[in-house]
Amino acid sequence: EEIYNPSDPLMVVKNCDVYNCYMHDMGTEYQSASAIAVGYAAYVNLENNEIFNVSYSPIHIGLGWTAEINNVLRHTTVRDNFIHDFNHGGVWDSGGIYVNGTTSGNLDPYAGIGTNLISGNYIRNMGVGTAALYNDSGADNWIWEYNVVDLSESPLWYNNKVGTALNRAQWLTIGAENGPMLLRNN
Repeated sequence: EEIYNPSDPLMVVKNCDVYNCYMHDMGTEYQSASAIAVGYAAYVNLENNEIFNVSYSPIHIGLGWTAEINNVLRHTTVRDNFIHDFNHGGVWDSGGIYVNGTTSGNLDPYAGIGTNLISGNYIRNMGVGTAALYNDSGADNWIWEYNVVDLSESPLWYNNKVGTALNRAQWLTIGAENGPMLLRNN
């Protein structure tokens, strides 16, 4: 529990901002590397970044999959990022913005408990993987709004579950064990 919800408030990773960055060619040696990875943190803002040529998920947030744990992940904002030309290296189970695990967030922006927001992002040209916007198992308390996904340049890829059928990349995947979330105007 000390890892995901430290008893000492000074041990909580918080107030992390990544603004106006130009990130590219990540994961050339370690193909499962993300450009931005956030585990258990609070008050994180990832805004106005351009991220491209990443072998795996350009933005990866959360841990724990279906584990229902009380953790510090809350007040996380991913807004107005341009994410393109990613996951062409063949690493499966990924997305342009990938979230998993429970949060301490709330879907009510007026509750003051910790709304998590993914809004206004433009994602295009995804290689193989799962979905441009990916809520993996256990992800909860996220508001997804006004995101644009352009898969017109995305190649056909083999379905990793079947291995024989060609499919197009998906714009959204929601895990079976997910908690509450709000999707609007995507």
